[in-house]
Amino acid sequence: MSPEETTRRLSWTLRGGYEWLAWQAGRRWVAVILIAGILAVDLGLPWQGWAFPVRAVLDAPCHLATGLICLGAITRSLGRPPDPRFGWALLICSNAVDLDHLPLEFGSRALTAGTPRPYTHALWVAAVLIVAALAVRSWPRGAGTPASATTVRILPGAACGVCGHFMRDIATAPMSMWWPLTNAAVRVSYWWYVAVIVVIAASPVIPRSRDGRFASLYLPEASRRRELDAISNHIL
Repeated sequence: MSPEETTRRLSWTLRGGYEWLAWQAGRRWVAVILIAGILAVDLGLPWQGWAFPVRAVLDAPCHLATGLICLGAITRSLGRPPDPRFGWALLICSNAVDLDHLPLEFGSRALTAGTPRPYTHALWVAAVLIVAALAVRSWPRGAGTPASATTVRILPGAACGVCGHFMRDIATAPMSMWWPLTNAAVRVSYWWYVAVIVVIAASPVIPRSRDGRFASLYLPEASRRRELDAISNHIL
């Protein structure tokens, strides 16, 4: 098997895996299971008083579950999974922002002097990503390059992932949301977070304007297979 064919097959595998994951996340019973898992960790275990490695191991799946709930809602609203570059960026950034905790764990307070969480756990990070995502929306037509088209899709996904991360964080422990304007810690009721993810999980399928029917998320297996085959043919 040539390197080119191996690359194409890997691309197809990743695309097919993402399509399957997005479809499953869009099923409401899956969202119910994800919410139940989050509640079991948050209310059933005193994990916030444990050592950082244990907290990270327990908190990361909850952040990922929050990202999957958001991805599922977007899939339902579109009637199909969003672009894989958007979806993977959303899921990765739903956890990747927590890498800013590592300096403190290695003995450096360069990112946390005077604040309960790192300076990058603040609203300015989400604002920068949102502004950047809006600013590059004209790139595909203007630049016409694969890199620019990819950037247009990754930035909104990253913004969604970070916003979902902060939505959970501010309900589980204080964070200096308004840094650098102030170091003041902010926290909201945990049940606000639960209410928001329940609303997101319950979001309806939006009618398709072209034919007036509701977008069918739960396609029959044969229809879903034809859709994936079309993707495979396009890649290969």
